[in-house]
Parts: sequence; C-alpha cells; structure tokens
Amino acid sequence: MKTSSVILPLTVLLFSFMVSCHSGRHKEMQRQLETLSLHNQQDSVLTDDSLAQALADWFDDHGKPNEQVLAHYLLGRTHADRGEAPAAIASYHDAIDHADTTAQDCDYGQLARVYAQMADVFYAQNLIEDQLSCINKSIANARAAGDMVVELNEYAQKMTALNKMQQHDSVIQVFEDLYRRLGAMGYGHMAAQYCCMPMVAMIAKRDYVQARRLLSLYEKESGFFDEDGNIREGCEVYYYYKGLCYLGCQQYDTAHYYFMKELRDGKDFNNQNAAARGLAQLYKLTNKPDSSAKYALYSYDMNDSMYAQMATSEVEKTKGLYVYTRHQRLAAEEKARADHKSIMAVIYLTGCICLFTLLCSFAVVMRFKRHRERAVYQANLEILEKTQSDFLQLQEQEAESSRRIEEREKTIERQESIIASMRQKEGLLDGEIHEYENAICQLRQELKEMKSQNDDFKSQIAEGEKELEEARHNLSVDMRRRKRLQKKANDRLKSSPVYRELREMAESDAALSEVMWHKVHKTVIDIFPDFYYFVSSKEPALNKNEYRCCILLRLYIPPKHISSLLRVSPSYVTKMTGRIYHVFFGGSGTTKELMDRFSEIS
Repeated sequence: MKTSSVILPLTVLLFSFMVSCHSGRHKEMQRQLETLSLHNQQDSVLTDDSLAQALADWFDDHGKPNEQVLAHYLLGRTHADRGEAPAAIASYHDAIDHADTTAQDCDYGQLARVYAQMADVFYAQNLIEDQLSCINKSIANARAAGDMVVELNEYAQKMTALNKMQQHDSVIQVFEDLYRRLGAMGYGHMAAQYCCMPMVAMIAKRDYVQARRLLSLYEKESGFFDEDGNIREGCEVYYYYKGLCYLGCQQYDTAHYYFMKELRDGKDFNNQNAAARGLAQLYKLTNKPDSSAKYALYSYDMNDSMYAQMATSEVEKTKGLYVYTRHQRLAAEEKARADHKSIMAVIYLTGCICLFTLLCSFAVVMRFKRHRERAVYQANLEILEKTQSDFLQLQEQEAESSRRIEEREKTIERQESIIASMRQKEGLLDGEIHEYENAICQLRQELKEMKSQNDDFKSQIAEGEKELEEARHNLSVDMRRRKRLQKKANDRLKSSPVYRELREMAESDAALSEVMWHKVHKTVIDIFPDFYYFVSSKEPALNKNEYRCCILLRLYIPPKHISSLLRVSPSYVTKMTGRIYHVFFGGSGTTKELMDRFSEIS
C-alpha cells in the first residue's frame, strides 16, 4: 500500500505536467500561426518554409480542422512566394483535404481564399481550365461564407481566364452581370476598374463603339487617372487598347498619339512590344512601309526578348518542379521520421503503462505479504499464549498429583506402623490383621496408579516445554524481523522533513495547523501503512482530538507536547489515552503502555 500511495500521486502529477506542457506548446503554436497569417494579410513576402512546415505538422496532430486549413494555406503561400508552384498547389490541396465542410464552424471564407490562390498559381502556369475551375469553387465558398465582396471579386477574375480561352461573348456577359451587381451594392467604381477585360473582348470582336463606351467609363469612374488624364504607373497597356479603338475607327492621328504615349511611358517589355505592334499596324494602314517595317522590326526584337523571358520562365518552372520533387523527398523523409517518433512514443507509452502496472502489482503483493506476515505474527502469539496456558495447567495438575502421592505414601506408612504394633499385641484376631493388610494393598495399588498418572503429566509437561520453546523461537524470529522493519520505518521517520518540522513545532509549543496536520497524516500513511489502517478501522469510535492523539503517539511525540499541539490540557491527554487504550485493546492502560502497543504496529 505504501508503494501505491506514492505511485498514484506521482502519476497524476506527471499527467498534469504533460497536459500543462502540451497546452503551453499549443498556445505558442497558435500565436505563431496568427502572426504568420497577419503577415500574409499585410501582403508580406513569406519565405520561412521551415516555420510554415512546422506549423502545418503541429496542427495536423493537435489542431482543429480550421487551424489545419489555415496552416496548410500559409505553407502554400510560402511556397508560392518562393517560386515553388507545384509545392504550393500540393499544400493548397492539403488545406482543402483538411476542411470539415460538415461542421457548423467550417471557415468557408478561408476555403475561398485557398481556391483563389490556387487559381493565381494555375494562371501563372498557363493552366487556364484549372484556373477557371478553382475560381468557380472560390465563388461557391465565398457565397457560403456570406462574403459578397470576395465572391464578386473572384467572379471578375473569370474574365481573365475567359479572355485567355478566347470566349469573348462570355467575358462581356460576365462583365455586364458584375457591373449590375456591384452597382446595386454601391461599388460602381470597383465595377469600372474591371472595364479593361471586356474591352479587350470587344476589340477582338471589332465592336469599337462599345469598346470606346467602356473606355470612357473606365476613365471617369475607375479612379486610376490623374487630373491630366494619365493612367497610374503600371497600367500603361491601357493606351494600347485605346489606340486600337481609334485605329479601328480610322482615327489614325489619335491612335498614333496613344501608341506613342505607351511607347514613351511604358518601359517594360510588354508595353514596348504592344506599342511597337500598334505603330506597325498604324503605319501599314497609312501606307508608310518604312515606318511600319521599323516598328515591326522593333516588335520582333521585343518578341525575342519576350521569348527569352519565357524561356527563363520555363527554366524557373523546371526548377520549381525540381524543388517540388526535392520537397516531396524531404516530406517523405520527414514523414518517416514522424512515423518513427510515433512508434517510439507508442513503445514508450506502453512501457510506462507496463511499468505502472508492475509497480501497482508489486504494491498489492507487498500489502498482501505484510497483512499475511501480521496474521502469522498474531497466530504465533496466540499459539504461544495457549501453549503457556496449557503448560501452566499441566504444571498445576502435576503438582496436585505429587501432593496426593505424598499423602498416600504417608497414609500407607501409618497403616503399616499400625499393623506392626497390632502384631506385637496379644489376642489380636487374624481377621482384623488381614483386613488392614488388604487396605494397605489397596492403598499401594492406588499409589501405583497415581504415580503412573503423574508420569503421564510429566511426559506432557516435557512435550509442552518443547512446544513452548518452539513457539517462543517462532515468535522471536518474527519479532526480530518486525523490529528490523520497524527500525527501517523509524529511520525513514527521523529523516522525514515533516517529522523534523513537527518536533520543532512541539518543542516550541506551537499549535498544530490544518496544513501541517495534512502533511503529518500523509507521512504516517506513507511510513506506517499498517498502523494507519489499524487506527482508521476504529476512527468512527474516536473524536477528532483522539484520532490525532493516536497519530502523534505513534510518531513518538510526548504527551506534554501533544497537549500544546492540540491546545488541550495535559490531564485531558491522559484521559484521552485511557479511552483510546480501552477502544483498541480493552481494559485500561497507561499512556506509556499505549505508546508501546502502538510502536509494535508499523
């Protein structure tokens, strides 16, 4: 029992410590996830893939579905910012797989962002059908989340994919629907910002009138133009489409103005190439072959540069595939390590359970052994007491038999003396002498029987002495063993900090506080378990002070110190010990006798 009383609190403490450590670690990982998500919302470039991977791995094992979706989404954003498109797509798919769409708290808004980012990656890889599929799924999830702005923004992105697929009528239809819905919501300026995409479709259809209408709407409501009518930096390609409109309407001077404006303001390859191509077409229509050839050649050079850029892009894509392959290999290795850790954790946990079971079994066996030893000790003590009682009874019987034999011998001697004196007298009848002789013979026969019975008593006494000696030997061996155990328990008691503190309190006449009492009580349970169960069995028959007095007496606290610890008078302690002795052992006994009886129980 002593071992189990130590193991159970330690197990509870260990479990509480593990739960506390896990809880602290989980909160720290949640904080890091929120910080990384905030950086993503601020459009910061995410490059720390080790942190993102660690977060994804942690929440895979310990997180909720929404946390897992967010962690893998941020890992995908990190791969995308590092130029690892295949790895980004894989992470986005992992995020989608972890979503629990059957749960009431499913974050559909986050799923919409995942699909939107997948669509961007597919567009960069020129996988337009996959882009369009992701856009449709993003729209559906944004609608489920009730986020109308995100839904319409993704709806607008469909025009990019449809333009790439040359589905011009669909582009125009999407724009008209989008413009109507955004206008109804009061976001007309946002609708105007999307005018360029349907304008490209209308120019491709040669519907220049409608294209110029959209040009006017774009310039007035988009907010991209300054007071002088110049578009903001980075959007100069607009001049190319505007030049095409005027070129289609045969307003060549105006078309020339906007092509040259793009050539002058747009410094990147796309703008330079578009402006040169527009000027080449313009000079061809105005019968200026030299100028047309000049800008056609310039456009050709631009195309060479663009092809070089595309080649570089393809190299980057190939590199991305290599990185993704490497990423998959590292992920497989990491998974193998994680599986190994999981197996080791299971083995460790199984080992702990087995060890705990063995320790509990050992504690139960030890408790049973100590109870059995105590039962053997009580049995030996009872045998010794019975043997001593029988031996004393035999001794009394033998003494009584010897006394009776001695009396008979004296009686026979008196009878023989009487017969001898009667023979000396004359006139004594032979019959009377014969009668006395018969009486003497009878007395001698009785004496013989009494001696035989006395010999039996002596034989029984000899056997009783042997049994008594054997019982004393068994009891002596058991007492020596108990004294060894008691000495160990006493040594543990003396080395206990609680016991030393209790002695100091007793010697300084301090009162026993409740906190200190609980420490003392636990110490007795730990060091003297048999005594604890012995005293506890009679606890209902004792009051609070009497029960505590039992514990303090077993800890060798003198009665005068017990009175100060319990804040009672010395006479009351004496009265308590007398009653305690009667409750446990019957009869009456002194305080010292009670302490001696208690000290025999460990």
